[in-house]
Amino acid sequence: MKYLSILILLFLLVSGCSDNPAGSGNGFITIESFDAPAPEGIEHLYLHVIEVSAHNSDNGWIVLSEPDTVIDYMELVNGVTVLLADSVSLPVGSYEQMRLLLSDSNEIVILGNTYDLTTPSAQQTGVKLNLNFTVEENQLIEIYIDFDIAKSIVSASSKYLLHPTFKAFKQVISGTIAGKVVDSLNNPLGDITIDANGTEYSTSTLTDSEGNYLLILPAGFYDLTATADSLTADTSYSGIELNPLDELTGFDFIMK
Repeated sequence: MKYLSILILLFLLVSGCSDNPAGSGNGFITIESFDAPAPEGIEHLYLHVIEVSAHNSDNGWIVLSEPDTVIDYMELVNGVTVLLADSVSLPVGSYEQMRLLLSDSNEIVILGNTYDLTTPSAQQTGVKLNLNFTVEENQLIEIYIDFDIAKSIVSASSKYLLHPTFKAFKQVISGTIAGKVVDSLNNPLGDITIDANGTEYSTSTLTDSEGNYLLILPAGFYDLTATADSLTADTSYSGIELNPLDELTGFDFIMK
């Protein structure tokens, strides 16, 4: 079963393990993105992504795609993702960084008002992500990039600054946790915050209009809670073990 996810997701199609030296063959890379929920009041966050690239010591920066597209990251929650590069060929070798280059035409909408987003570093040198991965001949690797709006937007002197904060992890070491939130009459509840807290990775999402939610997470152990104004969840979950490629379901909540 496939789920759509809200996050900034980089899905990398690259080669697997081999003894080939760098430059002796090619792997492939595909990139998607998703987001965690934003603070209350933020209605839209439009980022103009111009270029996506990866870096290794043999070849320097390699352009993976030039999407030149505007993405509303507020739509990338609860399993919804955006594809930034698809099956792009790149040389085998070890890579240590990825980079997103943004234009200067980025905007944020707060309570119906639109403001320009100042993103100086993202325009000149790009948003850099430290992530070590190996590209080997004819093997696929998938990587998710999770954009954290709450930590990325700074208000200063009536202006809004973007200091992008991303987390990246390989799809092959990740899994999903899903469930549903209803009220005491079994009516689905939308816009309920679901928090997943682990030792090394934490994130959150919102339920959709049918009360469903989906979290994409690196493998590990997680505590799961549901919160909403004036409502209390009937339960919480502790120590959920998520193994690579797991699709865990049934982590439901009743809000009263």
